[in-house]
Amino acid sequence: MKTMLKRLLMTVILAATLSAVFAMSLREQDDYTYIVRLYEMGDIEEVMAEIEYFRLTYPNSEKMPYLLYINANIWLNEARWEEAAQMYQELMTVPLQTEIKADVYLNYAICLYSMGDVQSALSMLLELGRFTEHPYYQYQGNLWRGKCYRDMGQLLSAEHEYKKAMAIDDNDKEMKYDYFKLLILLQREDEAFQIMDRMADDEYGPNYRLHWLKHLLYDQRFAEMDEFLAQIEDPQELESEPIKLLLLRKNLTLNNLHEAQALLDEMPQSSHSSYYGALLHLKQGEVAEADSVFRILVKEAEPEIQVLSYLEHLKILYASDPARAYKLLQDYMNAPLPSQFRGQQHILMASFAAQEG
Repeated sequence: MKTMLKRLLMTVILAATLSAVFAMSLREQDDYTYIVRLYEMGDIEEVMAEIEYFRLTYPNSEKMPYLLYINANIWLNEARWEEAAQMYQELMTVPLQTEIKADVYLNYAICLYSMGDVQSALSMLLELGRFTEHPYYQYQGNLWRGKCYRDMGQLLSAEHEYKKAMAIDDNDKEMKYDYFKLLILLQREDEAFQIMDRMADDEYGPNYRLHWLKHLLYDQRFAEMDEFLAQIEDPQELESEPIKLLLLRKNLTLNNLHEAQALLDEMPQSSHSSYYGALLHLKQGEVAEADSVFRILVKEAEPEIQVLSYLEHLKILYASDPARAYKLLQDYMNAPLPSQFRGQQHILMASFAAQEG
């Protein structure tokens, strides 16, 4: 479905040239078509250079919105959410072909979601559902609304959206995996386990097993975790870094510090291993060493580790300056962050409040 839609969108973009044939010079038509063909071929660097040339050469061209749409899509694919979102927002006010406009709605919503503005993303997705009845956008709307409702804690609404998505296309493996994770949140473990069992030999199988292990670890069901690990037959999977990180977390939780250190010694250097190494320093009473690592990770690691490291730094700061730690956490919670990181912030805020009595 997605491949067919992409072809349709490219056809619409090229057809836009014909619709303005009398308003465009032959050279402008040729330059525009050349950019679209480059985009189809995936020559992104050249596309961006040609778009800038076109913008400077034909500043009043009727085709600039379609090139801005291509530009925004490139930034979306590169996860440059804020830049893409700004461009999609501008395109919302521009007359475009219906098919392109629907794609702008969807992509703008994805950017908003990825930036942590789940409520605005949901509003845009609801508008998308009213704007088009194309099966692809109905499906994507259901899928992303499901993600939004899940992140907002409206789990039954999320389930409703996922079920509507599955009624349109039941072959999307990523969507099935999302639904599996939702069932765990809904505490319907039997249904989740059945899905995981059916997907055991699929390429997504390791993802299911890893998430199940995370669930058991979060619930501190350590015996069940050990039993489940014993059922995994693939030695490569058992030796994978994600599994070792879970075992490391388990040993830190149980204060098995020697076992935790042994696992760390086996692992390659990464931001994740550095983060857990810092937690091990904390367990051993080496607060200054731990905080030094957390401060580095806040600046250099990927977003998840940045957030977790900053929260650990605030916990350390709270011991010496509660008021400042509390204020910094409040400021951090007001900053735009992906919604999956909000839970830890609220837990820490509750912890600070409890300690204040």
